[in-house]
Amino acid sequence: MTPEARFGDQVALITAVSSGIGRATADIIGGEGGIVGGVDRDQAWLDAAMLAVRSAGGRTFARRADALDPGRSAPWWAALSVSSDASTF
Repeated sequence: MTPEARFGDQVALITAVSSGIGRATADIIGGEGGIVGGVDRDQAWLDAAMLAVRSAGGRTFARRADALDPGRSAPWWAALSVSSDASTF
């Protein structure tokens, strides 16, 4: 397996994706063949992070949300856990 494809077609759901460890993780996984599902509270920062991953050749899907607020995030966590289609995210 080449380093470029280490995460080949695997999906990583990353919270707080727009900065720090979340951003670094997204960059690595996206750059090595993975699909990055990004979650962040700030839409502009989320968009910028996903654009950076795609610009480096990665694939992404994203959702603006506060992953620590169960009342607002529970419905889409549930939808993601029962679906193999990332587009439902």
